[in-house]
Amino acid sequence: MELNAPQIILEFLKDEFTVKEKHVFGKLGTCFALDCKLHNVNYWMYNFEDLFTISVSDMYFESDFTQTFPTADYISLYYYDSIDGYEIPSLKPIKCDCVSAFIAGDDFYTATYRGNIPIRGVSINITPKYYDTYIAEKLPGGFSRLKSAFLALDSQKGSPELLLVMKQIQNCRMTGDKARLYYESKVNEAIALVIDYAEKQHKTFSCTEYDKERMVQLEQYIAMHYAQSICLSELAKEACMSISKLKYTFKMTYGCNISEYINDIRLSQAKKLLQDNSISVSDIANKVGYKTTSAFTKMFKEKTGILPRDYRKSALGPQ
Repeated sequence: MELNAPQIILEFLKDEFTVKEKHVFGKLGTCFALDCKLHNVNYWMYNFEDLFTISVSDMYFESDFTQTFPTADYISLYYYDSIDGYEIPSLKPIKCDCVSAFIAGDDFYTATYRGNIPIRGVSINITPKYYDTYIAEKLPGGFSRLKSAFLALDSQKGSPELLLVMKQIQNCRMTGDKARLYYESKVNEAIALVIDYAEKQHKTFSCTEYDKERMVQLEQYIAMHYAQSICLSELAKEACMSISKLKYTFKMTYGCNISEYINDIRLSQAKKLLQDNSISVSDIANKVGYKTTSAFTKMFKEKTGILPRDYRKSALGPQ
């Protein structure tokens, strides 16, 4: 990911934007501006080497617009005090007046924004290198731990303390080295608050109604297709979630990962079929989604402690 470019406005600004020397934002960053008949854009960005960026948006567009943004391996916190829009294809509303999280991946993010509604907000984008450089020794678990913590925030409102930090960043007007120190400390503070919030939420996890509906829909989909080869991208599309959020929400909801869940369904169906002596073990393996009998037998023994043929003998009783 190139954190030097204000990607959110590149499509609109192209070569027309100017770097605004006099602006109301923090003096340490750069303000990109565009003022014309159809829209007014002020997009401020502070780039801390290649470790994190902070951006503040104050934009207005006369009509609705849809934008697709390329993504890479980074995680974001964002807060809007004014916005109206939704993500595509999930149609999930973009939240306002609360702190949300975004886990980027090797794909694209698409959203539609309503015209005549100001877009005002602040975001923090954090790269894996920031974790490796600054907090790896203090916070074990790798960058994936941060992603999990951010995902826990995604379906909740977050803490009042985190909201305060985001607003403080949005309203910061410091200059010079003290501003650099301030932004670094605020990013660390935000991360600490997200992790603390996630650990508390883990104990009392609950899905939103929207995510509950997606999980029920996914459960039905898996029940119909468990015997086929199902990839995570297909399931994520079916659930209208990113792969990262799907994995987190699924495990928190069902207490296991998706592969384990599918294997349990296959095992349950296999046990039923093994009670029919007319169906061979190899046919059963194929019916429940295994390409080879050996792979099926291995899974069955790992789960039950006995071979399929021995389970059949036990289930059928003396013949």
